[in-house]
Amino acid sequence: MSIKIETIKTVSFEMEYCKFGTGSKIMVVIPGLGIRSVMESADFIAEAFSLFHEKYTIYVFERRKELPPVYNVHDMARDTAVALDALGIKDAYFFGISLGGMISQVIAAERPNLVHKLLLGSTCGKVDGTSAKGIGEWIKFAESGRAAELCLGFAEAVYTPELLKRNNKAFTYLAKITTDDELKRFVILSKGVIGFDMLSKLYKIQCPVLVLGGGKDKLMCRKDFETLAEKTHGELYIFEDGYHSIYDEEPEFRTRTFEFFERDEK
Repeated sequence: MSIKIETIKTVSFEMEYCKFGTGSKIMVVIPGLGIRSVMESADFIAEAFSLFHEKYTIYVFERRKELPPVYNVHDMARDTAVALDALGIKDAYFFGISLGGMISQVIAAERPNLVHKLLLGSTCGKVDGTSAKGIGEWIKFAESGRAAELCLGFAEAVYTPELLKRNNKAFTYLAKITTDDELKRFVILSKGVIGFDMLSKLYKIQCPVLVLGGGKDKLMCRKDFETLAEKTHGELYIFEDGYHSIYDEEPEFRTRTFEFFERDEK
């Protein structure tokens, strides 16, 4: 499968996205923070969402191409909403992961017409404590050009030990091909996550919400997931043996999401 990468051009910025699936319902995927562009994995993502292809047309969005020096989660959400408006997308099923879940929270609260249902995976309503400390370490590595330490530290925080062992060479290779521009971009996006706090505004989210988290997540904790579910009146499921990467490593993650999106739909 070969997925074409498109670019949406607005007055203020350009943003890459890819699209796949043939269904009448619109699904928007907002991925998490990455060291390299998620568009490089477009074919893999499309295959991972094969369960959704028949009923949904799925859009996966990257962050804007040119980043300003300071760019926080609310800025990311605003630009994503502008891109959705430009494409005529509204009343969509949102699949927000980690940082993408934070962006999705803001969009659902501030632009409810865009969000029909909301999946929040491996994410939180406030970045502090363990999550802030972990991201802070990544920023230090990236700012000092230590790509190998960044890639390893990122992988250790996100993935299971089993996946790390299987893909050790891939993470080593990733460090070798990561450019200075990619490190600078990573720093801007990471700094934009520090201080994120939507807890006092989550009540604005009125659409149905499903929160999925991993019981062994090293960046978020059970309390983060419970708070999100409580304040959005959403459903909650914890994969007790899951890490931050449950969206990639737990097949049931997408099955539960599909069932949630399809439930009570005519």
